[in-house]
Amino acid sequence: MKLKKISIFLFLFAAYTQFHSQMWVPATPFPGAMGNISLGGIDETRVNCLHIYNGDLIVGGNFTSIGGIVSHGIAKWNGNVWSSIGAGDYLNHKVTDLCSFQNKLYVAAGILECWNGSQWTNFTLGNNETVSARELHVFNNELYIITQNSTLLKYNGTNFIEIQSTNNFSGYPYCMEDYNGELFIGTSFGLYKYSNSTWVNCTGIVTNNPIIVDIEEYNGHLYAIGFFATIGGINVQNLAKYNGSNWINVNLPGGFWPQVEHGGLVADVAQNSLNVLENNLYVSAYFGTTQSSNFDPNPLYKFDGTAWSDLGLNCVSTEDLGFGNTSIIYQGELFAGGSFTTIASSPWENINMDISDNCFIKIDQNLTALTWDSRINKHIHPNPTPSEITITSDQFTNERYSIYDQMGRTVGSGRLAGTSTTLSLSNLSKGIYILKVQGAYESAIVVKE
Repeated sequence: MKLKKISIFLFLFAAYTQFHSQMWVPATPFPGAMGNISLGGIDETRVNCLHIYNGDLIVGGNFTSIGGIVSHGIAKWNGNVWSSIGAGDYLNHKVTDLCSFQNKLYVAAGILECWNGSQWTNFTLGNNETVSARELHVFNNELYIITQNSTLLKYNGTNFIEIQSTNNFSGYPYCMEDYNGELFIGTSFGLYKYSNSTWVNCTGIVTNNPIIVDIEEYNGHLYAIGFFATIGGINVQNLAKYNGSNWINVNLPGGFWPQVEHGGLVADVAQNSLNVLENNLYVSAYFGTTQSSNFDPNPLYKFDGTAWSDLGLNCVSTEDLGFGNTSIIYQGELFAGGSFTTIASSPWENINMDISDNCFIKIDQNLTALTWDSRINKHIHPNPTPSEITITSDQFTNERYSIYDQMGRTVGSGRLAGTSTTLSLSNLSKGIYILKVQGAYESAIVVKE
């Protein structure tokens, strides 16, 4: 029965991977983001936002360490090593947003903080009240801030000015974006724009209040993602675009749609889900359908202005409120932040595939051609195996090989010896592994049962 389950999985996995040529792996040397931060009684480790500052990739979220260094909620990666960014005052807060303004890095972490490359600064208003912050946006050379109490501030580098309070429109503000020369805000009651010192409702006819958690301008439209079934008089599935007058439904391939609601709660950390990178629109979320068992195992969709495509190879799905939160391209590589875990439920509950600590991942273009029908796979016996595999072939003699686990970590390597090489897997846990033969550029699925 167990072998039958594994065989069924291999058949489905092979059918799926035949159409993909890249794979999600940990973004940097393990360990990834670690250290649970309690959020309203929920312990959860996540990467919420990514930003490039002074040539470094800044990573913000809910964690106490990343890449093996102690770092409370924020750290930087230069392509080779991790570094902390000072001490900051955000030790007990989650980092929800990052942006650059007047050559400084601004951080929304419950409070507003600024890093000038050598030291941190936080801010107070005239009444000595600390400036709080959840969301940041630069528009017309001013920094706009959605505070913890839903006030909208703007900062010119010297003074803070309170914009007409967001209490003047209905709903809880989640996100900001400028479009057609005006400032827009996505809220729990729809979309509003700030025009001539007045908030204008752009939502249109709805059957229920649309919850909009992120907005982004792309190709002349303002895209909105959230939790809504109608907007502007049309039926949608949590994703739509606005042209300044009318709303248009946005359909993803395969009938999937982004889901930012779980257990009756909306994940406000999804406020960085939409990103325009190298002239493409990226949507980062958990993608599913009306059937809870039907989900897309990738954290990102990409739109090139004409067609949508999903990205990656291996399965990542949600855990509690965690899913794909954000994305960025850094040093030519595509990174995703969130809270991911592989499938670990029926009918494959006996296969250990959990990568729940994997909050920061990237596309590895080198793990390619992974299908059950690859040439090397036909020469591996037994597979599945309880202890070892033997590779028997005169086509792959003396080639170097590597074995990767589901997190993309190298768990074995060496060189094939002649026409028959036996590799021990006794030190590996039960699960699915990838065997890559370097010189032959062949990859195979290996199952340790």
